Amino acid sequence: NANERRAAAERTPIGVVGAEEAPNLVLVLASSGSFRIVPDGDREALRLGRIKLLLRIPPGFEQIASRGREPAVLTVEFAARDITAGTVLEKLRAHLEPYRRMTQAARVGARDPEILRTFELREANISTTREMGGMMLGFFLPFVLSIWGIMGGMYTAIDAVAGEKERRTLETL
Repeated sequence: NANERRAAAERTPIGVVGAEEAPNLVLVLASSGSFRIVPDGDREALRLGRIKLLLRIPPGFEQIASRGREPAVLTVEFAARDITAGTVLEKLRAHLEPYRRMTQAARVGARDPEILRTFELREANISTTREMGGMMLGFFLPFVLSIWGIMGGMYTAIDAVAGEKERRTLETL
């Protein structure tokens, strides 16, 4: 899909709430060249489409990710009604890997394998059921209309060919 390819290639605007809690994470995302950090991003900006994702960083995130025993939790909000949301979400997951390796390196001194789970990414779809229904209708309606047009014309074509054959004028055509 052209929209998904464009979403994968462009500098995607994302909002970050609590950026001061994880300056290294924000630096990794900003320096990736794939994201444009929007400082005043909020849920309303996400709903209006000015940003594609809203990343919420909880207090103490970087300390927990680097030194804690439990994984820190990041929350990312997205609007699934946007056809490119899945592509942008995959791009975020891919760009979080370098940060995950960096925080794992900070925890390597411990021998417990659970200590290497530095953070989790929780995803939250903010689209309403009505918006999701509209997205699904947008996927299927063009397909149904095109099949309907083809099927409707097919019977007319069959009847026309059968009539020409019965009148023995098919060869002339």
